[in-house]
Amino acid sequence: MNDDAKALQTQMPSISVPKLRILASISTTGLLHMQHVEQQIDAFRDVCEAGARIDVHLYTDILYTYPEVEQLSGRTGCRNEAGAFTLTIHLRSPSWKFKFMDFHRQLFKENIDQYDLFIQNEDDHLIRLSHMIAFLQETELLRQLVGTKRLSDYSIGFVRYENKHDGRRSHRVSIDHGFDEDHIQLEIVDHPNIEGRYWRTPGFGMKYNYQGFYMATPELLKAWDVRPNCQFLHYPPKDFGPLHREFVNSGFLYHKAYCGVTQLIPIETMEDFNVWHMSQNKYYDNSQSTTTPLLKVYSAARESIDVSSEHENLKIFDGEIDAEKRADIAWDVDLYNTFIENLN
Repeated sequence: MNDDAKALQTQMPSISVPKLRILASISTTGLLHMQHVEQQIDAFRDVCEAGARIDVHLYTDILYTYPEVEQLSGRTGCRNEAGAFTLTIHLRSPSWKFKFMDFHRQLFKENIDQYDLFIQNEDDHLIRLSHMIAFLQETELLRQLVGTKRLSDYSIGFVRYENKHDGRRSHRVSIDHGFDEDHIQLEIVDHPNIEGRYWRTPGFGMKYNYQGFYMATPELLKAWDVRPNCQFLHYPPKDFGPLHREFVNSGFLYHKAYCGVTQLIPIETMEDFNVWHMSQNKYYDNSQSTTTPLLKVYSAARESIDVSSEHENLKIFDGEIDAEKRADIAWDVDLYNTFIENLN
């Protein structure tokens, strides 16, 4: 890492979690993804336990049973008195189908000055507090690099993954990008002042990047709402059919014919922007896509620029003290630790 990059690292803004006010929307239909909704609500409760305020609005076409309502209510019992967690359920007709994804926009517009962060999620992405902090930090760092005027031309993005099991091991796989596993070519963003710092997903054959959800600060939402051909806080200009859900949740933002915002995935902190797609239904039943081990995508991103990691928080030691059992192992921890030291 060169000196300029190190200097920029030291400017990473700090985020005070107890002061955060977050408005999150989840859009779900039927009961197929109910377990995922519950997991996401659990993750949102962790935000409250850390001392922040989070208000969650769940849009559904199902009138839950009394036990289901009681169970959901029990998940909101934040134990940290410094935090706050509310859950509001909005019942809408099943006839809306994929246009369920539109309702959150009015909610965001009406509360634009009341929160620090807005999140719209389909219903099967596990968004954690660490994702929120990383998004806010990287957005402020981006402001330092491009200035406030250009900030709304971009959005810090995320990479969806699923867990793949092949009988020998399990690993995370990228599900949206159709990479050739042996020749991964990432699109490195080369815009002024941010050359080589970010990459963006290739769009998987579509004219826009897709990530299944989005985050935004009030400043970004306001700017996107007056952006030509965007009007982000209004209902989409038309019904996009079977892909309406995908388009509204992030495609509309990144499509050049509409908002035309550039997705940015930070290379140095890419691990903070990987989000689990809990449905686990892409890597085995989507014949239009290929999956790529996330580790290979990570390596390709870091090899694309002159960057090295610091591993001050990582230590590996040889804990096998049984002399007889040591004959069965093939590792050389000393060589590995030398490798780690050379990276620092």
